[in-house]
Amino acid sequence: DIITEYLTTNDKSTIKAVICGAQDQFKCMFMEPQAAACQIILSAGPMIGAPLPLTSEELETECSDVPDGGTHTHLCPASQNSALITATSLAPECFQRCPLICGPLDDIVTAYLITKDENAMKTMVCGARDQLRCMFTEPQSASCQIVFSAVETIGVPLPVSWEEVETGCSD
Repeated sequence: DIITEYLTTNDKSTIKAVICGAQDQFKCMFMEPQAAACQIILSAGPMIGAPLPLTSEELETECSDVPDGGTHTHLCPASQNSALITATSLAPECFQRCPLICGPLDDIVTAYLITKDENAMKTMVCGARDQLRCMFTEPQSASCQIVFSAVETIGVPLPVSWEEVETGCSD
């Protein structure tokens, strides 16, 4: 996951990309009634060497040097799914090279997070095979692996290879 990656690599740009790429979702941490509880979490950032913005103003300042405040990385503009928004910020090349994956991935991830129904997810993956195939072809397959890792961290068991897609869809 993103925290483990940061702790392993100490690469602050990874955390910054995620935060700045999902500013709208992150800003809710500064709003009432959850602001006080969120401050506890945010103030723990320095303990792991990852200072997090403690105010909306700090967030805006931190993301001001990212083109478009990080929102440029949200390459699936119709999506409101924070997991997909985060994935686009971590793997923009994947979404730039495979723009047709936005709709299916948004639907698949959102449905799975709501229902936790692996059979329904499998049906959706199989129905979107043509769009998803792009993620497994060169040269973007390496950048798209980041997407699979990102959704895996939130518990969505997407197939991570074309062989897994084909096998799963031939059952």
